[in-house]
Formats: sequence, structure tokens, C-alpha cells
Amino acid sequence: MSVPALSQLAIAVMCRPEYDFPAARVEVLPAEMKVTLLEALLSAGRLHDRVLMALLDPSFTTLNLTSAHSISDVPFLQSDPANLRNLTTLCLNDCVHVSDEGLVAIAQTCEALHTISLSGCLKVTDRGLSFLCETRRATLRSITLVGCRRLTDLSVKSLALCTGLRTLSLAGCTNCTVAPIHDIVTNVRGIQVLNLGGIPGVSGATIDLISKNLTQLASLSLGFCFQATDDSLINLCRLCMSLHTLELHWCDNLNNDTLNHITQLLGPRLKSLNVAGWRQLNDDTIVMLARRCQHLTRLDLNSCTGLTERGVLAVIHNCPKLMQLNIRRCNVSPATLQPIM
Repeated sequence: MSVPALSQLAIAVMCRPEYDFPAARVEVLPAEMKVTLLEALLSAGRLHDRVLMALLDPSFTTLNLTSAHSISDVPFLQSDPANLRNLTTLCLNDCVHVSDEGLVAIAQTCEALHTISLSGCLKVTDRGLSFLCETRRATLRSITLVGCRRLTDLSVKSLALCTGLRTLSLAGCTNCTVAPIHDIVTNVRGIQVLNLGGIPGVSGATIDLISKNLTQLASLSLGFCFQATDDSLINLCRLCMSLHTLELHWCDNLNNDTLNHITQLLGPRLKSLNVAGWRQLNDDTIVMLARRCQHLTRLDLNSCTGLTERGVLAVIHNCPKLMQLNIRRCNVSPATLQPIM
């Protein structure tokens, strides 16, 4: 049996529920095998604090622990700092036991950190985020905080200190208001990807401020922002010349005229569009979109109940680069589309 095959066999054995990890032996594995084992254990739901501490290695620059539900603050508080110091990217999405204590340790130890994702980390509060922003303001480029419902304006305003930010996602941070967001948009002008979905109070005034200050903006998500206005979105499409992705799902106060103006202004620049829940959209508007935006790769029309086969077929025939099309709950018969699927 070859060495790679033996390695895979060993990893498969280690992932079995009955296997008891000899942490000291794991520590001496080559870094490449540590990465493979970590990914396998994560997939098998067997990654926990003791094993993660044994697998951490000074050579790691990226660490993805998404959905590692057994991971707590312990690895970040007790690991050798040398094993964390070179991390540049850290993903802790849905690590529900990671709290402010772990985040403070991460901020103190990960000197090169520029990308961190904390979506679904429900124990993270203002204390942890504020410390992270104050400590790593010079290096942070991307922060994702989707669904961190315990965050308030107190810590979100500290994001304005991170003037090098390029990506910021605050979707679902429902205890935050627009006041600190206005400060961020005014002070951090290099943002290229911004997600404000579900933030209370996001309105035409917020969008106008974005248009004025974020001239490099490429992607904007405003899902469930019911106070977005036609005029502000038209202004956004005129001023943000790099814009190619718009998420406007369930902004059902907007209408066919809004989308006609957006597609006219963005035209072939538009690559991804989400207008799920726009029940008043009609086939004429979607046919025009298909003709103007032929570089679309993703289109979400979920619950656009005013659409029929005519609009959907126009998209399919005119957008050859399309990779994702969501037409659930549209007025479309599967039998009509079957010949082209």
C-alpha cells in the first residue's frame, strides 16, 4: 500500500467515534497531514478543543472551523501563541461556544489577522468586537458578523476604526441601528462588499451616503430593508461604477420601475441579482432585464409570483453565463421548462 493510501487509512480510523486521540502523537504529524486530519475531523463532527490544540501549527495561515460546535474559547486561550501568530484568515461561523474571552485572545495573539468571520457566534458581545477592532485596526480587511444579535451600536461603531476594511457584513445584527453604519460609511471609504440585510432603519438616506462615499463598491446587500427607495437605488447605480452584485430580496416596497432603472444603468455589469419576494414584478420587466444584463451568473426570483414562463424563458435564452436561477414559488410550470433543463 502506498504512503498516501496509508495516510488516508489512518485518517479514516482517527475519525471513527470509538477512536481515542493520542494528542501528543498528533502534534508531531507533518503540517500538511494536520490540515487534512483537521478537515476530516471537522466533517465527521469529531473536532474538539483538545484535538484542535494538538493540530494547530505555526505554519497555518488559514483556519476554517465553520460549524465546529464543540470548539470553545479554550484553544485560543491555552494554545502556544506561536501556533496562532501567523493566522491571516480565521473562520468561526456557528462556533456557538466561542465568546468574548476567545475573541480577545485571538486579537492579542493573531498579529497578522486580516480576515475573520464570526457569523452565528451568539456569545460574542460588544466587549469582544470592540477589543478586536481596537487591537487589530491596522490589519483587518474583512469582518463577517451575520446574525450576531448581541452586538449593539456600542461595538459596531468601533468598526469605523478599521479604515482598511474591504468587506463588512452585518446582516441580521438586529440590535444595531443605522447611526454607527453612517459613521463607518463616512470613515471607511474603501469598502467593496457591504451587507446590511435586516438592519433596522436602513433607508434612502443610508443608501445615498453609501453612493457618495463608497465609490469602489462592488456588492451591496439590502435584503429586508423595507425603507430603501427608488431614487436612492438609481443614484447608487449611477455613482458606483464597479457595482455588479445587488441583493434586494423582500424589499417589496420596490417595483417594476425600480428594476427597469437598475438594469438600464448597470446593464452588462450586473452579474448577480436577488429580487426574491418582489411579488409585483412582471414578465415585461424580466424580459428587459434578460436583454440588458446578459452577463448575469446568478438570479434569484423566489416568490416573484407575478412571473410566468415567458419571463423565465427570456432569462434562460438571453443569459448564457447563468449558473444559478431560483424560480421557486413563481407561476411557472415545471413541464414547460423540462425540454431545456
